[in-house]
Amino acid sequence: MNIQRKKKLEQLWEIRQYQNTENIPLAAKVNNNLYPLSYEVEEEAEITFLDITDNDGRRIYMTSLTFLFTRAAREILDGAIVIVKHSLQNGIYFDIKYKETLKSTHVRLIEKRMRQLVEENVLIERISYTREEAIKRLQEDKLSSNNSQLLRYKDSCMTHIYRCGWLQVYYYGYMVPSTGYLKVFSLHLYNHGIVLLGPSEKNPNKPTGFIPQPKLFQVYKNASEWGKIMGISNVHEWNCAIQSGEYREIVRVTEAAHEKKICEIADMILNNREKGRIILIAGPSSSGKTSFAHRLELQLKVNGLSPITISMDNYFVDREETPLDEHGEPDFETVDAVDITLFNRQMAEIIAGEEVVLPTFDFVTGKKYFDPTNKIQVEEKQPIILEGIHGLNPKLTNQIPDGNKFRIYVSPLTQMNLDSHNKISTSDLRLIRRMARDTQTRGKTPQAVIEAFDKLKKAEQKYIFPYQENADVMFNSALIYELSVLKKFVYPMLQSIDCNSEVYSETRRLEKFLQFFDEMELEIDIPPTSLVREFIGGSTLV
Repeated sequence: MNIQRKKKLEQLWEIRQYQNTENIPLAAKVNNNLYPLSYEVEEEAEITFLDITDNDGRRIYMTSLTFLFTRAAREILDGAIVIVKHSLQNGIYFDIKYKETLKSTHVRLIEKRMRQLVEENVLIERISYTREEAIKRLQEDKLSSNNSQLLRYKDSCMTHIYRCGWLQVYYYGYMVPSTGYLKVFSLHLYNHGIVLLGPSEKNPNKPTGFIPQPKLFQVYKNASEWGKIMGISNVHEWNCAIQSGEYREIVRVTEAAHEKKICEIADMILNNREKGRIILIAGPSSSGKTSFAHRLELQLKVNGLSPITISMDNYFVDREETPLDEHGEPDFETVDAVDITLFNRQMAEIIAGEEVVLPTFDFVTGKKYFDPTNKIQVEEKQPIILEGIHGLNPKLTNQIPDGNKFRIYVSPLTQMNLDSHNKISTSDLRLIRRMARDTQTRGKTPQAVIEAFDKLKKAEQKYIFPYQENADVMFNSALIYELSVLKKFVYPMLQSIDCNSEVYSETRRLEKFLQFFDEMELEIDIPPTSLVREFIGGSTLV
C-alpha cells in the first residue's frame, strides 16, 4: 500500500465511514507485525486490517472492553476493587471487592454507565513512559496497586500505560482507539461476581448468549482458592517465590495436590463400579489427557481394579469417508470422523463380556484393518479407559447406557493471573505446552505448531467446549509453576522466528507474555510422573 508519511492506520481505513457495519477494523498487521489503529505508518507497507472475526481483533476488543468495564464499575461502585479472574463461556468473569453484596441493580447501573461512555466515544490513549515513571504513576492508584509490579519484569526500559479519562492501567496487549468501538456487550450477575460477554462469533452485532457453567466455574474457584492458600495469586508473587527458593516446596505441594485429586477420582470409580465400566477422558489439545489417563490407571490398580485402555484413534472412518468442512476440506476433528456405529457395537460387546477384535488405524494408508491377534475380552466390571476429544459428546456413545459411563473433562485452568487486570489465557498455556512437546518429539517447527493451533481452537469451540458440563468430574491439569519451566524451551524458539513469517505477530505476542516469568530449575525439582513432563520430556508415563 502506497501511503503518505506518518499516516495513522485509523485514517488509512477511514474508519468513521463504517461504524454501522460488522467489519469495523480493530487493529492491523503491518508487514506481519501487529499494531493498534493509532500506529503511524511511515513508509510503503503491506497492511492487513483485522476485525472481530480475527483472533487478534477479538483479543483486542475484549481487552478494551475489560478496560471500559473497570472504569464504569469503579465509578458506580465507589471504592470497589475490580479483579479480572478468568474466562467463562467466551467471556470474562470479574471478582468485585465491594462493601455490599452485588445485586442486579448494580450490574444494570454499570452497564448503563458503559453505554454512556461508548456513546461519548471517549479516547483510549496509549502513553509511553520509562518503566520507573510508569510504575510511579500506577502506584498512585491504591485500588489496583499490584498492576505496577508486573512492569518490573519487562525487558524494555520503556513501556506504555493506557488512559481512559481519569483511569490509567497497564494492559498486556493493544486497545482500540476509543470507547465508541465497543458497542456490543452484555453483563450478567453470576456467583457474586460479574460476567462480561462480547460479540457473538456467529453474529458480531449481538453479544454472546449467557449460559451458566457451574461445574467449570467451581473448578476455577477451587483453583483460585488453592492459589490464595499457597500465597500465589499473580506472577509477581510467583517470581518472588522463585527468587527466595520457596518454589521447591510449592512444586512439591502442587504435585501432591494433583495426585490427591486423581486418587479421589479413582475412589469415585471404585465406589460406583457399574458407572465406571466405560471411563471417558476428554479435553482440548495439550490438556495433558495422556498423562492423566496413565496416572488414573495406576490409581485404579492401587484400588484393586484392572483397567484396560483402548485408543479412540483406531476408530476413525477410512480417510476417503472423512466428512468435509465448510471449506470443502477433510474435517478430522468432527465426531463424524469417528466410526460411531462400529465403536458403539464393540463397546456393547465388550461390556457384555464378549471377545472382540479391535481395529487398528493405519495413518499412512488412511484405513482401518483388523488383526485377529489384537483381541480383548474383559471380566465383569473391569474398567475400560477411553481417551479422546469427543468423549463427552453424547453422539459418540449414544448406544451405551449412561449408567455405564463415567465422564472426565481435563483442561489446564490457570490458578494465577499476571495481575488484577491481566489474566492468563488457558489457550495460550496449551499452545506453549504444544510448542515444547511437538518440536521435541513430533518433528514440528514452531511455526507449524502455531499455524495448526488456530484451526484446532476453532474445532474445540465446535466439538469439545459445548460438552464440558456433561462431565461427572473435572480435572484441572494446570501446574502453578509450569510457565516458568516451559519458558526455557519455548522462549528461544519464539525469538528465532523470522519477521517475514506469517505467524511473526503471534510469536512476538507470546514472547512478550513469557518475559514476565522468571525461569526455574528443571531436573532436580520436577518428578518424572509430573504432567508437565509430557511436554518437556523425561516422563516415565508417556
